[in-house]
Amino acid sequence: MPEVQVDLKPNVNCFFIDNEAYRFLLAKKANYSFPPGQINDYQISWDRSVNQTDKMLNLIANIPPHDLENTISLNKTRKFIYQMAEPIVLISAQIKANIDHIKNKEDELQDVTKNKMDLAQNLHVDIDDLIATQLPYPATVCSADSCTDVINTDRGPQINYKTRCHPHCYLDGVTVNVIGNYI
Repeated sequence: MPEVQVDLKPNVNCFFIDNEAYRFLLAKKANYSFPPGQINDYQISWDRSVNQTDKMLNLIANIPPHDLENTISLNKTRKFIYQMAEPIVLISAQIKANIDHIKNKEDELQDVTKNKMDLAQNLHVDIDDLIATQLPYPATVCSADSCTDVINTDRGPQINYKTRCHPHCYLDGVTVNVIGNYI
């Protein structure tokens, strides 16, 4: 990752582990025979790799642990952003619907051919409304576009969750009335 910058320092945080000794072990297990002088070279390679591995593990063991509070805070922020996505979309949809409605009404008023009676009949606008019903048990619903309808009401756009994925949901750690609850 380009945004992660690691300052490489030989004999401090650079470790070179030779695979020559490992290849020797594999060949030996397959009953490959080596000249005596070559075995000594492999022993030196093995010792060097063991030394480098020890240094690397000691460095890792002495690195201070990551502060988990930073990760928890980041995850809480991420969860909050996900939870705010739907209200922001609903508010945006309501603003657009209001602008469109006002524009339509302005266009009607600009039409000089309408008489007073025609304008009086257009003063009433039918708007669908949803009535929330409290269920006697918790339920998990799908919030995908294909599983919901957006209905404009006098209180603004409301989401009708058509699909119940888990009608009787008693999972631990799930916050009720939350969209995108990540456990």
